[in-house]
Amino acid sequence: MPKQIAITTRLVTRIDNEEEIIEQAVDGLLDIGPENHLLRFTEQDQQTQVHLLVSEERAQLRRNGSFSSAMRFTQGGRFESTYQTPHGPLRMHVATNLYQTKCDAEGGTLETAYELYLSGRFISQNKLLITWKVYK
Repeated sequence: MPKQIAITTRLVTRIDNEEEIIEQAVDGLLDIGPENHLLRFTEQDQQTQVHLLVSEERAQLRRNGSFSSAMRFTQGGRFESTYQTPHGPLRMHVATNLYQTKCDAEGGTLETAYELYLSGRFISQNKLLITWKVYK
């Protein structure tokens, strides 16, 4: 049975010498499997649905809304997919430089650092931290 959780996300994006920080706190649902945690939540824009599957070796992040994407993070890994925009699709890939996670029955954390490329062109360096905690 899914558990109610509090989720915080912090994304730091660096483009050239400019840094942008996006933080949000939302409620969501957690399903704990034998080897992974599945988080489901809606971003603060109330339009983007997020599914995050976290295991010791990798995380898979799917976002569905007016902009949709899929990303996979593994230490030293590269993942290619399509970034869907209202103006059409773009080829996207992420190259993961750091992947760390810690999960238990009460919650967890995911920390990853990755480079983002669109249509083969470097876009940004990113650091993503997601924490979740089961409501008592």
